[in-house]
Amino acid sequence: MAEARILKELEELHIDPPDFISAGPINDDDIYHWEAIIDGPDDSYYKNGVFLLDIKIPKEYPFKPPNCKFKTKIFHPNISPDSGYICINILKPQNWNPSLTISNILMSIMALLYSPKFDDALYGKARDLYQESEQKYKETIQQWIKEYSGKETIKI
Repeated sequence: MAEARILKELEELHIDPPDFISAGPINDDDIYHWEAIIDGPDDSYYKNGVFLLDIKIPKEYPFKPPNCKFKTKIFHPNISPDSGYICINILKPQNWNPSLTISNILMSIMALLYSPKFDDALYGKARDLYQESEQKYKETIQQWIKEYSGKETIKI
């Protein structure tokens, strides 16, 4: 069942990809291991960033959530800059809903780039900097983009 569902989602992603997002299996031999690319939208603090994500889909999918994490270092209150772990409710097993798709997950992660959840911060330094100075927060995001995820830095 998982394989058929994954193939259907992959086809839908190719037919109607979400804005600023592309995703698919890393290689043709393993449909359970994907990579996604999120382009930082022009109207966000993450403008000019290109972020790679690693997605491991369990054999029990869609009844268990995929394991998604950022491979690209990112300054964000809901994302660990060390592990890439994403603190987002829909990926927590207790909140997972089998009707969700990889596309839904990626769009939710994109929404986090627009609207961080400061009250559920995983990376306190980012939350604290935002509370201290939104301008410094924005400048730090842009500095990290230049260093770790600028379009010139990442080769796709």
